Amino acid sequence: MDGFDSLFDKAMRDADAHIMDRMSSPFTLQLRGGGEMTLNAIYDTELTLASGKADGQTPRPVNVSFEHGVLTVLNQRIERDVIAGARVHTPQGEKAVGPVFYQDRTTTVIELTIPGGSQLPKGKGVRFST
Repeated sequence: MDGFDSLFDKAMRDADAHIMDRMSSPFTLQLRGGGEMTLNAIYDTELTLASGKADGQTPRPVNVSFEHGVLTVLNQRIERDVIAGARVHTPQGEKAVGPVFYQDRTTTVIELTIPGGSQLPKGKGVRFST
């Protein structure tokens, strides 16, 4: 069984490397301490599944959007403490690093937020943030 597992793991790493090669772009993070970190990531305003509360107004899961964007890095685990609060320029303008998620052992998903903790604009309508 170990032989199959290692072959499967290698195939997944190779597939992730090909995806990153074709779909990622370089992003430079301006770290809180003044340094920089450049990484290749896939930028998206990704739809993701958010669970509803069984006793609430949204009892079933719904799709929501990360309205400020997401950076996904395959085959690399980036420590959240290193990049917390960093700023980055995206196709939607300057954003700040928010929560960091690890979907698996080698994937880092960086949720982007409004820089400086700014409030969302006031107004009526549906908000599509997580």
